[in-house]
Amino acid sequence: MSPQVGDRLTVSIYYDRHGHTYFTAADLTQHTIQTVRLKSGGISPVFDHAQLDVLVAGTVPPPAADTLLWNFTGSHLTTYTGVHGTVLGPWQTSQSIKTTDGTATGTVVASPSDLSNGGQDFGVWLRHH
Repeated sequence: MSPQVGDRLTVSIYYDRHGHTYFTAADLTQHTIQTVRLKSGGISPVFDHAQLDVLVAGTVPPPAADTLLWNFTGSHLTTYTGVHGTVLGPWQTSQSIKTTDGTATGTVVASPSDLSNGGQDFGVWLRHH
């Protein structure tokens, strides 16, 4: 897939309980979809941690103003046991903030917005510094 700026994507991970995990991304703008199926080799995978994240590759100079990189909307999560929720839970959550040196005292270079729409929506911003 080659999503472009402004494209809308859906992403899902699904374990079928028969030894396969499916990772699917659909570009709703370009009407393309890609699924990767992994066989777990006879053992059930344990997904005990999830992270909604944005990765910027290479050296990126700071923008002249805060810049929205990704906008997550309508986020829904379901556990293996069928518990439904949003980014807020009903599970433990934490916020990740990227700094220049990886410490809490470094200058913030990327961070999420506050959650909205009952924990379903947030943005990830490249920060001016």
